[in-house]
Amino acid sequence: MNTYAQLDAFLGTRAQRTVPGIRSTVVVRRGTSIAVCYHNTDVVTHHVDSSFNVNSGGFRTATTKSRINAFSTARVYQKNFEWFVADGIPFVEGIVVGPTGCTTLEYMTA
Repeated sequence: MNTYAQLDAFLGTRAQRTVPGIRSTVVVRRGTSIAVCYHNTDVVTHHVDSSFNVNSGGFRTATTKSRINAFSTARVYQKNFEWFVADGIPFVEGIVVGPTGCTTLEYMTA
């Protein structure tokens, strides 16, 4: 489940639903967006236009990274203790990623 449509289908009419077999991970509707929450942090927020935001909530752990990678088309990896998205783009909290991965990037101003 790594697109808005897949997560929307997973939720059905529910406002939120725990992901079976994946600890501490819940999918939640947030207005017109759908967030994947890991320990109360929206690690991925999918939008209707197929873009999404990724966040670590300050917890740059292997598990947080695996949740981002599992529930989005972004590929977050670590090199020399730094996080990157796709082809060497530095990971920034709230970075906006286009629907095909990292073809369209901009930074949140919120």
